[in-house]
Amino acid sequence: MEINKKMSNKRITIHINEINKIEGHAGFVGKLESGQICEARLEVAEGARLIEGILVGRKI
Repeated sequence: MEINKKMSNKRITIHINEINKIEGHAGFVGKLESGQICEARLEVAEGARLIEGILVGRKI
């Protein structure tokens, strides 16, 4: 990857708040410093599984 010299001394943070096509919720945070990746984090949170709670103990 080629980094523009003007960008090489800058700090860049990338936030993607919602990522589709997964079960639950996910977000991504990436940080670039001087053209190098210094942090990359995928945050995944699974929501409440309410339908399963309704079906517990029932015969199907």
